[in-house]
Amino acid sequence: MEKKLILRILLRRLVGYLAVVAAFGALMVPIYSLMHQQTERAEMADVAEQMAVAVNELQGYMDSVRFTTNRLFNSSEVQLLAMSGPERNTADGITKNAVNKLLGDLVYNMNFSTYQYITFRSNELVLDGTRSVDSYERFYDNVLRIQNVTREQWTQWQNQATSGMWQVEDVSLNRNSYTADYLLMRQSYSDGAGDFDGSLVVLMPLDELVSLFLSGENQEQCLFYLKDSDNNLLMRYNFDDQKALNLGEGTQLSNYHGERHIFVSMQLDNPHISAVVGVPYRVYASQLRQVDLAMLGYVMAGFALSLLLSILFTARELNRLRPVLCQIMDEATPDNRYWFEGALVKKLVSSTALTQELESVRDKLEHSQVEALLKTGYLPSGAEKELQAVLGLTEHNYLLVIPRAQMLQAASPEVHLMMLARQVESCYDQPCYVCNMVEGDVVVILTLEDASEHRLYDLCRQTEQLHDQLGCAGALVLSGCFETIRQMSEVYWQARNMVAYADPTQKVCYLSSESLRRVVSPEVTNLNRLREYLMAAQTEQAQELVRRQFHVDNLSIRNFQQAFYGVRCILLDVAQQVGCSDILPLCENNESLSIRKRISNLCDCCFEICSHVDALRRSHNQQLQQKILEWIGENYTNPDLNAAMTAQHCRVSQKYLSQFLKEQTGRSFVAYVETLRLDRAMELLRGSDLSISEVGAQCGFATSNTFYKAFRRKYGMSPSAVRGGAVPAPEKEE
Repeated sequence: MEKKLILRILLRRLVGYLAVVAAFGALMVPIYSLMHQQTERAEMADVAEQMAVAVNELQGYMDSVRFTTNRLFNSSEVQLLAMSGPERNTADGITKNAVNKLLGDLVYNMNFSTYQYITFRSNELVLDGTRSVDSYERFYDNVLRIQNVTREQWTQWQNQATSGMWQVEDVSLNRNSYTADYLLMRQSYSDGAGDFDGSLVVLMPLDELVSLFLSGENQEQCLFYLKDSDNNLLMRYNFDDQKALNLGEGTQLSNYHGERHIFVSMQLDNPHISAVVGVPYRVYASQLRQVDLAMLGYVMAGFALSLLLSILFTARELNRLRPVLCQIMDEATPDNRYWFEGALVKKLVSSTALTQELESVRDKLEHSQVEALLKTGYLPSGAEKELQAVLGLTEHNYLLVIPRAQMLQAASPEVHLMMLARQVESCYDQPCYVCNMVEGDVVVILTLEDASEHRLYDLCRQTEQLHDQLGCAGALVLSGCFETIRQMSEVYWQARNMVAYADPTQKVCYLSSESLRRVVSPEVTNLNRLREYLMAAQTEQAQELVRRQFHVDNLSIRNFQQAFYGVRCILLDVAQQVGCSDILPLCENNESLSIRKRISNLCDCCFEICSHVDALRRSHNQQLQQKILEWIGENYTNPDLNAAMTAQHCRVSQKYLSQFLKEQTGRSFVAYVETLRLDRAMELLRGSDLSISEVGAQCGFATSNTFYKAFRRKYGMSPSAVRGGAVPAPEKEE
């Protein structure tokens, strides 16, 4: 018997601890997966961020090429040179030198450019910043030559009316050969009238372009290419295919030549080309492996620690249980009804595991099930009859709460509970169910066969005697009668809520007990209504309800105290919720004061709490309104700003926003925002060198026409007049 019981305890505990280990492992699997994904996403985001910076820089360079082309061909010297005609004699050397100098000055800031020149289709004149050549043929032969590009193909490029990009290699400049790949960018120009047209051609080295997109020590392992809208390759690096990959816009994982790559594809606005960067996944695999190894180490350490603790705890409990079991087995048998009380109270020290085993031998439900029923009201299907039989409920049942009984401090909680149960049963002279709650309070379920006045009087007298025997510091709480097991939870919470606020001078706090001539506890409905009045800052209603609680005939001292502590419970609870900590002195049951004065103090508490709640509401509204004004002040330069956007950001309705601005500023939302913009525009017109259209754009006006109309409507004059020094008339109050 002893060995079987010890073995059962050992296996039960060990399995329980191993379940913790299994739960730990099950928890670590999704955590590992999440960290792996987050690391992978972080690496992909890093590649995408570098790509975005490179694309913006390349886009800016191309915009610079277009801007330079427009400035060149809009200059008077280039127009004179381009319109000189095929004979090329009307443009003198001074004009050509001026154009060469202008070309050199404009392209000076093109950091990635190796060589630039301009051509004119009308007279086949070519200038490269240092010289001028009077024909395509002589320029191609004497100045510039590109391997694998014939003279006919090069001439065809010059005659095309559209811009383009091509990849070329092994360029000869001034008879000196440069073996490298280049990106040839040609930006065409036409004056629209057909008088003249031409183009600016820029050569960019591939290594400069690659350094822009692929930086760092892993550059040689990555690939890069540019493609047009038809998926034709314009320039490539470490990319062997003849056609671009079929990739979507953004970041994605894809295979290239059997190896997994992180591909980032981004499109340039003008010209319509796309840049693609591919980074081998193995570049970031080492960092992912570090995450995997770290997580694996954590998991293994957790498994080892959990297993070790499970073995140690099991051995410790087994060591503590063995001598106690040996003594109990020697001195008592399960058939002896006093075996549980006598042997355990005399010889047991403290063992939760042994107590649970003995409870199962006792053939009663564990207290945890009763505690769950009391706290939640939940009862599993099919368990009602079983629990009804265990508790021994009748038609007349009462619930007694013993708040943290102070006795037998040296005994364990289990031994304490069992000795307390014996004392309770001897006091009431009947079997009782005693349950120890987690909070330390003890719940006793009392059952009566009849509810006569004499029997109820005995119940109250016995409860007061129990208080004296236990020597409790606080009052015991005895509930009213309940019939069914499903009413226990509601009765328990009524008693539990009264524990903290019961009159400490009383022995027993009665809740709707039929043994008294009148119900002395406040009705739950009135207390709930009092809580609602306080939270709604309705001072007069709350004070009137408090006064009504004490307007009863022949109000005894005990009844007054019961009503006083019931109201005090609600006041302190609401005060704690709203952070009103100044009412505690007013809630004291100071017997040196008259009853009228103590009731008046409770009413003053209601006033303080309602005033505090009202102040919290006003403070919240002021913070919200200040937030609205600050947000509009920070975003009024956004042309897309509207009432819906503001209401959504500040989490208010558009109706509230409009009413608030009307009350605060006297203007609607549109008028208020327009006033901010026009005031700012007036400051910029007087104190900056920005153009009028730039002032309107910076102040949030979508178009210059809208800015002009709004400015004239408010100030009665145009912005240009203010810029000229005119002073607007004082604004009329609306």
